[in-house]
Amino acid sequence: MATVGVVVVTYRSAATIDACLRSLRTATTASLHVVVVDNASDDDSAARAELADPGAVLIRRATNDGYARANNEGLSALPAETERVLFANPDTV
Repeated sequence: MATVGVVVVTYRSAATIDACLRSLRTATTASLHVVVVDNASDDDSAARAELADPGAVLIRRATNDGYARANNEGLSALPAETERVLFANPDTV
């Protein structure tokens, strides 16, 4: 079974992040590692992500340094044995 990593970068994504994270867990039978990187949202995106998927790694950034930097930070938080990586937007279902 493949080990799949998913990195989701949020920024003011409170309206969509719950459905995104829930759909990821039901979309595959692969061993799934989810990392959510909150890019200094001023809404409750991070709190919603934490509730929607308690098994996900949540990185709360103090500053928004852009989408690419946040994706790289999320990628570095995945386990070394990750075979495939999906970069998903928070409105992906």
